Amino acid sequence: LPNTVVERAEWWADRLCSYPVTVRETYGYDAGTDTATITETITYLDTCLGGTRFAPVPPMLSIAKEALGASFSAPVVDSALNTEFGPMLGVEGTSQYSWSVSGLARYVDATRVVIDTGQAPVDLQEELAVEVQKVTDAGHFAPWIFLDAIPMWTARGDLYWANPADSLYHLIETAEALPDGELKDELITHVQSQRSAYPPEDIFNLDLTEGAVRGPYSYLGSGTLNSWNENGPRQDAFLENVPLYTFYALARYYALVGETPSAEVWQKGQEALDRDMREQDWASFYWFDGFEDRRVAVRNANRHFAGLVGFVRLAELAQDPEAEALGRALLAKAAVLRLGMAQYPRYLYSAHLVELPPERDWQVRYAAGRWKGYLFNYDWTGAYDDPRQVTTLNQFGVDLQDHSGFMEPGTGYRDWDLGPCSAHLVAFRDMTPELARVLAHYAREDTEIYIYKTEELFPHWYAAFAEGALGAEHNLSHPVDSSQIFMAKALIQGAPPEELITYLDIPWLQQGDLFYVHKLAETIKAYRGWAWTDTASLHASPGDQAIHLRWETWADLPPGLTWEIAYEGPTGDQPSPITGIDGSVRTYTLTGLTNYTWYTVNLIGGSGSLTLVDSNSVTVMPTDIFVYLPSILRSP
Repeated sequence: LPNTVVERAEWWADRLCSYPVTVRETYGYDAGTDTATITETITYLDTCLGGTRFAPVPPMLSIAKEALGASFSAPVVDSALNTEFGPMLGVEGTSQYSWSVSGLARYVDATRVVIDTGQAPVDLQEELAVEVQKVTDAGHFAPWIFLDAIPMWTARGDLYWANPADSLYHLIETAEALPDGELKDELITHVQSQRSAYPPEDIFNLDLTEGAVRGPYSYLGSGTLNSWNENGPRQDAFLENVPLYTFYALARYYALVGETPSAEVWQKGQEALDRDMREQDWASFYWFDGFEDRRVAVRNANRHFAGLVGFVRLAELAQDPEAEALGRALLAKAAVLRLGMAQYPRYLYSAHLVELPPERDWQVRYAAGRWKGYLFNYDWTGAYDDPRQVTTLNQFGVDLQDHSGFMEPGTGYRDWDLGPCSAHLVAFRDMTPELARVLAHYAREDTEIYIYKTEELFPHWYAAFAEGALGAEHNLSHPVDSSQIFMAKALIQGAPPEELITYLDIPWLQQGDLFYVHKLAETIKAYRGWAWTDTASLHASPGDQAIHLRWETWADLPPGLTWEIAYEGPTGDQPSPITGIDGSVRTYTLTGLTNYTWYTVNLIGGSGSLTLVDSNSVTVMPTDIFVYLPSILRSP
């Protein structure tokens, strides 16, 4: 055998004398430093004498640890074994270690606010008003059974807004885009009535026949709803219990109406979290086979992160600090899971677990003549051309696909034991603004691959009733496809409103198309201007050897906060960084700078070692050359 092989075998033989059998996990959170700490305690089975204990790191954490800046209580050793689940890392000589992640509080504590730095076009505001009025006039809507293979199949397609929490989320986002007035009050009253009549903490599947029909393109079937019932072949479309995701929508609801959850609601939120975590696998941070909420893994990860954001916010409202600390610690695990999924394809390439054919258009060549459509990639030469997402993840393996796939027993795919599911895009389905912010901050490059490849293949991705090129034998793209790409462009890429408005197209439904209503609302927010409450808007103007700074904030800042100004460029009278500026200050002038030289300036606000507010960067050049235009007065 080659020496390298012998060395690896001997290395592992030494570390398998104590074989890890079980892991017990405990959680801590330090609010002063915004640090979540997870402690892993491992029991071993001794198989031989001597040897070195090797405490493994969960593979998904091994993938995402660099992006999140995770720190460990002891040095982490790379075993040089790259598995299907991720690289095998570990801590030597111990049965216990801890890992920590800091800086995630902002993704829970901050909210989006409309700051009215601009104005939306009148016709766009009128369009939103019309659609909202349809919603409030109709009262309760039946869920939307979307079919995409008629007249051949009635089980194919998707089910939208059967969970009342889904509708609440869309409508709350819409209400926040409306100007104060009668229509906004009417919509909030409608949201309150729906929350009261169909409490999402109790009801997770609405009756498919109760309520107003959303329009001509809504399937109702023949009274029994044929295949669309909880006993039919599309059982995967229905929830089996109240998901943790529900409590994100409820947290948004309480913030909208200014209420707090009852003890009963809060108890049900804790039960949902307990169920989610008891059914998760330690190594993958995902659910055991058969216990996942939705059938696509990346969608579940999106929903789980949102659910924990909602859980923490409800814990604050319920004044339950112990549960809040637990939720904040578990949020670190949820962030690891979602970012690990975003980076997983790149891991496969770096680990040499992927080998590509030499042709740039190899996928299209090899797929010629097949009857299944993919997110066809005409230029695929490396890791950053790979748009695939984690669609299946459990203790048995990981699958990647570029869409939701076509899964049924006996097809050769991993067996979901479910009926056929026509394909739709998956990366950003059920993505909330908080998760979009995480992806933009920690995995933007990985995330944007999916957006770019979708746009390349479908330049008209935003069009309603577009052809169904993904998947197998279905005739329409899914409405959730254009909706999720739209939200990714708005919330991850920060597309300007002038671009977003071109993607609105038309609604699928005569009334109650919540995807369309939400897109209208998001475009109006972009025109009006919005900001996260933990950010400051920094502005700068040049002076002679000086830069004049001013900034605005969008939230009540805590007492004791101080500002720090940092700049890049030749040192002036105040060396960078300038610290200890009183929290009430909103202007500052840097002096003694070098004229005709570019400076980049940033602002942060903090308390102790904890950063609470940060700003955009500004770049400006000090100068002593100014042009003053004369004032011209004209008599009336």
